[in-house]
Amino acid sequence: MPAFKVNVSEDLAKAFDRLARSHGRARSKMLRGIIEQAVGDEPKAAVLTRAPPYAPPTGRSIKVRVYLACDDADWVEGEALEMGLTRSSWIAALVHHRATLKPRFSREGELALIAVHTDLRRIRLEVAGLRTVCQSLDLADPQTSVLQEFDQELSKHMRALRAAFEGNLAYWAVGR
Repeated sequence: MPAFKVNVSEDLAKAFDRLARSHGRARSKMLRGIIEQAVGDEPKAAVLTRAPPYAPPTGRSIKVRVYLACDDADWVEGEALEMGLTRSSWIAALVHHRATLKPRFSREGELALIAVHTDLRRIRLEVAGLRTVCQSLDLADPQTSVLQEFDQELSKHMRALRAAFEGNLAYWAVGR
């Protein structure tokens, strides 16, 4: 089958892709239908008018096939392995981040961050409670200063956790 190559501006390509999606068609299928319509092949051109408008799926995921050059596929494989994800999960995480500007972690990393954050919060609340009890009982200052130092150390760990979170954000940033 012969192939045509057409160079268009980025804006025109995006507009055409939106038009194709609105007809529930891929770019090439839409272009083929327009060419068929232009040369008068009526039965095939009618497909364009019968196509339902594109409606993104709601409440479920969709499958997308991506073809990569071998070098790119090797790089993606390495990045995915580094994060403990499959290739597909890594690509989905990348798309998710670009679409929502929210980070994605490996499931193990996500569970670990949640557990650490929960534990640190619980410990800080207990320390604050102990400081309150010490102050209400007029206990010596050394006990309260030890608790204050411990609270400061916990605060450092919370900041380190935040740095890990921001490190994940930096990982998914554009231009990595």
